[in-house]
Amino acid sequence: MHMNAAKCQAITVNITGFAFPPLVLVHMNEPEVFAKTHSILLPKDYIRYKMFDEFSMEISDAYSNTIFNRPEWC
Repeated sequence: MHMNAAKCQAITVNITGFAFPPLVLVHMNEPEVFAKTHSILLPKDYIRYKMFDEFSMEISDAYSNTIFNRPEWC
């Protein structure tokens, strides 16, 4: 996965979500850890995953955290 913070900010007009900045830091400083990342979930979504074995997130949460699954964006 490739991440370009400037490109993401230009397209989404949002780089302030609490999930995105730490992901950029991990990508820059620990690329081997980032390469193993399969999904990004908020705490409530992780609980849903553990309860129902389902990855999902409300669209407003995904937007506000700049973590849409849109690889062509970043």
